Amino acid sequence: MKHKLLLLAWIIAITTTSGSGCKKNKLTELEKLPPATQSGAKTFGCLVNGKAWIPAKEDWFSTSALRFYYDNINGGEFSIRAEYQNSSQNRDDYIGIGVDSILHKKTYVTNTDSLNMGLNYSNHKITSICRTYLPNDSLVKSKGEIMITRFDLTNGIISGTFEFSLSKSGCETITITHGRFDAKL
Repeated sequence: MKHKLLLLAWIIAITTTSGSGCKKNKLTELEKLPPATQSGAKTFGCLVNGKAWIPAKEDWFSTSALRFYYDNINGGEFSIRAEYQNSSQNRDDYIGIGVDSILHKKTYVTNTDSLNMGLNYSNHKITSICRTYLPNDSLVKSKGEIMITRFDLTNGIISGTFEFSLSKSGCETITITHGRFDAKL
């Protein structure tokens, strides 16, 4: 009987102490992003001010949450339009990236004197001047880069990574890091 009580006490001790240490592993913000692939997976993700941002729309009747575009005009124009809608979070965000003169793998860096790259961010739920950060707005300062890691028009794949920041006087700076995309055109 004494052995049975000791065994029962031991089982209870093991299950109660091991249960307290078995918390579900919570993903980091970076782990929530899609992997950086080069297979035409039609993915996009980044951290916006440290929070995971992946395109998603509640309104399924309108255009897709993620669109890629390439046209061999003006030396090759490539653009990405990504949207995130979530009414419970009061969010309707948009990220746009556009690069011209793209014909091969390369790192493109923003330059305020050059029109070869446009970076923008909008939150349509905000009603102040801080709602949009557009490349043609003289109040917006942008700094960043996009690295094309695969440029394969034969298979219709353009992949890469990006990071940038957008600032506007009196508004929060938008810092986008760990960006990745994998386009199937």
